[in-house]
Amino acid sequence: MTKRTRWLFIVISILIVYAIINGAFLLGYGLTKQISASMPEGWYVTYPIRFPLKRYQTVLFTPPPWALQYMDRHHWFRRNMLMMKQVYGVPGDLVCIRRHVVWINGKKIAPIVPDYAPGKSLPKLHYCQRLPKDQYFMMSTHIVRSFDSRYIGPIAASAIHKSARFLMK
Repeated sequence: MTKRTRWLFIVISILIVYAIINGAFLLGYGLTKQISASMPEGWYVTYPIRFPLKRYQTVLFTPPPWALQYMDRHHWFRRNMLMMKQVYGVPGDLVCIRRHVVWINGKKIAPIVPDYAPGKSLPKLHYCQRLPKDQYFMMSTHIVRSFDSRYIGPIAASAIHKSARFLMK
């Protein structure tokens, strides 16, 4: 193989890889890095969402506006970022928050803590109802103080943008 042939092979290979990556992006696939300890940190492949969502599926979503403001005030989140959590409650599930615990269909799921740091309280949510057909209850049990549906309530299907699967640390 001549030097010119080798160079041409490298350029064509780079163009093919670029076309594949660009095509995947246009089809809704991508990569994201989880930097918060609320979910396993590392790189995730993202792909188009398909409803209905399955329990424990990892998704990216936009939190409600008031929660975005709360996170912004505490410097937890940048405005253009999406939250990553797992689906714990699906439409039709009975979700109750009582006695500092999340209950789904009568099963104790996770604790609710009053503060994210000493003297720094988390929002208190009073909730007990069946999830409507267009809402999901998102959580992460990776850390006990994960800011999720325990504190912000169910998430509308219209706010859920991508599915995600862990790739590597």
